[in-house]
Amino acid sequence: GMRTFLAAKFPLFDSTGVAYAVCGVATDITERKRLEEALSSAALAVSQSEGEPLYRELARYAATILGVDGAFIATRDLSRPDELQMRAFYLDGETRENFSYPMAGTPCETVVDHGFRLYPSQLVDLFPVDQDFRKLGFESYAGHPLTDSSGRSCGLIAAVSRHTLDQPAFVESVLRIFAVRVNAELERVAAHDALRASEEQYRTVFNASADALVLWNSRSERVDVNPAYERMYGYSRDEVLAGFRAR
Repeated sequence: GMRTFLAAKFPLFDSTGVAYAVCGVATDITERKRLEEALSSAALAVSQSEGEPLYRELARYAATILGVDGAFIATRDLSRPDELQMRAFYLDGETRENFSYPMAGTPCETVVDHGFRLYPSQLVDLFPVDQDFRKLGFESYAGHPLTDSSGRSCGLIAAVSRHTLDQPAFVESVLRIFAVRVNAELERVAAHDALRASEEQYRTVFNASADALVLWNSRSERVDVNPAYERMYGYSRDEVLAGFRAR
């Protein structure tokens, strides 16, 4: 197959200083080159996407770099701990997403519970319960867990192939690279959701208070008033804020 080498050539001299031969040393750096491409692809995905589009791009890049038939990203739902939610499944040039599947009896279960796993061949014999993989004709599988900031497993990124999957060190390195980016996105979404929940809680308390409340910013500007303030002083929120801006 196609390989990448780092080569160096230099002359050999005899006792009189005359060059009589050329010596060459070539080092196979194919795996290093492929890993660099994986890093570049992950960086490209970082710069261009976020949310669900990011998962689709990462799955596509992972499948392409590993040269496999498919790659997918799945996460756990605390309300349904026995299932995984498919965020993106790139298979045969198409992306499928937003469906759940039971984890029991699948290779995904071993990844989520124990860490990186690679099954280079005979996948359907090792996991006879997983009829979906049997129907799709998969021969091999590799998966790397996703973890949150506390180290708790929250899903996985995996690659599947209809052929034997070798080079375990390279496969693990690529999946680990992409797992880091997925983890970062999951953390970003979790932080955004937490902030939105906090804002909604604040808004509920602010609006429900029987006391007149005014919110000021660091420049001593009024930026919000609650309904109790409007009732007590006879001015609408828009009138209060517009009057302040006019001053």
